[in-house]
Amino acid sequence: MKKQNEEYSFLGTVVVGGVITTLFISIMSIASKNDDKMMEFYKTHELTYVEHVVEEGETIRSISKKYNCAEELIINDNDINNPDYIVPGQILYIEQYVPIETYEKTR
Repeated sequence: MKKQNEEYSFLGTVVVGGVITTLFISIMSIASKNDDKMMEFYKTHELTYVEHVVEEGETIRSISKKYNCAEELIINDNDINNPDYIVPGQILYIEQYVPIETYEKTR
């Protein structure tokens, strides 16, 4: 089943540097084949967390690249106040999607 195109509009007034400006923003959301692919992915994969022990010299950026995830996910999932300060031995939990068969075997 394909979703219909949806349009979202916003009309508002903002004040910038003492100047009043009216904004009209219209965003069109167009359903695509990617929507179907994402739905299929979520049907066949389970969200789990990998436990990562920080090693000397690692940063949030290097860890995010290792697990192919956004830095912001690691920061938010682990309640990190200062992303520039992580220490060796610290345990971080990293979101990962694994195929359901793999997930069931490891439970």
